[in-house]
Amino acid sequence: MTRAIIIPALLLLFSCLLGEELFIESTASGATKLNIAVLGFTPKNGGTARKPSVDPAQVIKSDLKFSGRFNVFETEAPDTSFFRANNISVFIDGKYEIAGDKLLLECALHDAISLNQISSKSYSVTESNLRRAAHLFSDEVVYSLFGEKGIASTRIVCTQKHGLSKEIIVLDYDGHNLTRVTSNNKLNLTPDWSPDNKAVIYTSYRQETPAIYVTWIYTGKTDRLTANNRLNFCPSWNGVEDKIAFASSVHGDCQIYLMDNDGNNLKQLTFRTSIEASPCFSPNGYEIAFTSDRMGNPQIYIMDNEGSNQRRLTFEGKYNDAPSWSPRGDKIAYQSLEEGGFNVYTIEVDGTNVKKLTDKNGQNEHPCFSPDGRLLIFASTRSGGSDLYLMNEDGSDQPRITFSGDLYSPAWSGY
Repeated sequence: MTRAIIIPALLLLFSCLLGEELFIESTASGATKLNIAVLGFTPKNGGTARKPSVDPAQVIKSDLKFSGRFNVFETEAPDTSFFRANNISVFIDGKYEIAGDKLLLECALHDAISLNQISSKSYSVTESNLRRAAHLFSDEVVYSLFGEKGIASTRIVCTQKHGLSKEIIVLDYDGHNLTRVTSNNKLNLTPDWSPDNKAVIYTSYRQETPAIYVTWIYTGKTDRLTANNRLNFCPSWNGVEDKIAFASSVHGDCQIYLMDNDGNNLKQLTFRTSIEASPCFSPNGYEIAFTSDRMGNPQIYIMDNEGSNQRRLTFEGKYNDAPSWSPRGDKIAYQSLEEGGFNVYTIEVDGTNVKKLTDKNGQNEHPCFSPDGRLLIFASTRSGGSDLYLMNEDGSDQPRITFSGDLYSPAWSGY
């Protein structure tokens, strides 16, 4: 849906528009990008402090490019002639000061013609958290100019292979700051975020049979949510009703079940002799997309969150799996098996407008939308090992963001 956002600071760019309102149109894709310049950050008070290990200006430039909202220019000093020549509307500059293990970062957004300040933020952090501070300011810029939340401070949860085991890890949306969530030397699979982004749920073989667990990432506290000794896979957390859907063979065939976030009140949602798996809640929590081979081959289906009104969504492709809803609720991304491997597709929730987003060698799997719906993250083996890639929601621009070759099943956090 198109939103008209008033940006008062940009009125200064055109004297002929004084007294009138200037609107910027922000759409999920295809909108005209805003030209922005990012200046190099300098020591505070003209000092000669050493440069921090991370360049905050480079982090911010990368964030703005990833956002899909900006054309980013670089320059070392405010230069109105350079700004006019390149139709630059706004610019960012900043200063830093290092004292012991603390770093003070000051960032500001300015109008490019009047040079007046639009907004500013200061962050006092350890140097190891400098990237985090830069991400926060990138989000401040997006909010100041578009009135919408940015994604630079969001994170990714995924699995990392270690020999025969896989562990759950969390990293920044751009592939940096990897942190382990599990360290049990077992198979830990298919992670998903809690609605408040403070915990992750996943399948783990830590007690031999695959069960659903939850781990709070700031404390490390871990609880087992399924008590049965059958197969339990692919949990998905409903952020509206705080319930968890998952696939289980607790009663024989693999079916979709629902439970409270503490593991109680188990309810079966599908009753088939086929394999029902990979549930994923819609953004409003009222529907679940899932995979079923009830008609012979795995296809994507949708049902209400109580199991009623089950209907088939995909009819193209012989093996479709791993559905992921767009935050706007208008489309679903999924992986589809073709000759040579899986590729990522999207489809409207009414079954129309099927689009192929990847067309590379290897496996392109487990797509997941960013919380603003503008990007997708997915795992791909196109360069050898399995790494994480981003792309715009239309499939354009697919940068690789990790290079370890051992990462799988990404899920994007909320804001």
